[in-house]
Amino acid sequence: LDQKQYGRSRQIQDFAKRVIYALSANAQRIDLPLPFTVHQQGETVVKDPLELFMIMRTMLNTLGGSTYRGKVPIAEGIEAFLFDKAGQGILVLWDKGNQGGVKQLAINLGDRPRRIDLWGNVTPLLQGSTTNAAAASAKVQLNIGPMPTFLVDIDGESAELRASVTFDQPLVESSFEPHTRHIRFVNPYRQSINGTLKLRAPAGWVLNPPTFSFTLNPDETFDREVTIEFPYNSFAGPKTVLAEFNVQAERNSAFSVPLTLTLGLSDVGLQTLALRDGRDVVVQQMITNYGDRPINYTAFAFFPGQPRQERLVTNLGPGRTTMKKYRLTNVDFTKTAKVRAGVKELEGTRILNDEVEIQ
Repeated sequence: LDQKQYGRSRQIQDFAKRVIYALSANAQRIDLPLPFTVHQQGETVVKDPLELFMIMRTMLNTLGGSTYRGKVPIAEGIEAFLFDKAGQGILVLWDKGNQGGVKQLAINLGDRPRRIDLWGNVTPLLQGSTTNAAAASAKVQLNIGPMPTFLVDIDGESAELRASVTFDQPLVESSFEPHTRHIRFVNPYRQSINGTLKLRAPAGWVLNPPTFSFTLNPDETFDREVTIEFPYNSFAGPKTVLAEFNVQAERNSAFSVPLTLTLGLSDVGLQTLALRDGRDVVVQQMITNYGDRPINYTAFAFFPGQPRQERLVTNLGPGRTTMKKYRLTNVDFTKTAKVRAGVKELEGTRILNDEVEIQ
């Protein structure tokens, strides 16, 4: 980015993140322009380094010769990329928002953990006096902002295990029937591990079984089936399942991994807008068929405490979009400022619930 247009801080953030994303995509080589200005003093050409020279130097010294191990889910809104350099765990992280601040991060530290900023300043991370499993499960408090920072000498094997935890298919069809998914992770340790995994479901959801015991050899994959059920009136969108681990290895550890399941319909898109008009609310729905055959649904909208209004969506062809409008009259805005809307299959169990703020 041009510093004059976007500012110094945004330029540095953008540069560092571009390099990290390139490395995470298995880039084998990255060519960068030399960050120097050149001017002439008499007959001598003088080269002065720009601030980006320090940033490049830090990234080269820290990540040069490292191997990308995966993206680590550690806290909401935090991007974290794990690298391994000759057995040393390196985590690069930043806050995706613009606020920043002190965050509770579920990171297991190594023996001499350090924090390095993009200018190469090193800060030791202080640990408590405990050395047992309670210390291994403790969260680290760090001030994290939009500027990438490095955590060096973390427990890389634990972080790599976290990075490998996943559901085989994160989209859950919003239909009133049980859904089957597989939860997987890999043992990255150099020795066998055993322990327990407990899944904490979103409110009202049921995961079966909720608890697993495991024993894995090095590089062995844990793969188990999970049945997912949720209430009929669940709203569409991302839902967080918390995977709580207790791992017994050379160093015991306990940590939680937030996993995201998205509740929705793979072939139906729904966008809802609710606008206040005096004591009324005007609701507009845009329904799109992303599938390969016509669909038939009932669209609906209602305000809590008022009758539900419905519209028919019949024979909507593939790739087509239709709009449905509603007027909810004499709304009591003191109760809530949200409208509930959605679509339900005319013949079948598929339903998509939405909740939108009144603007």
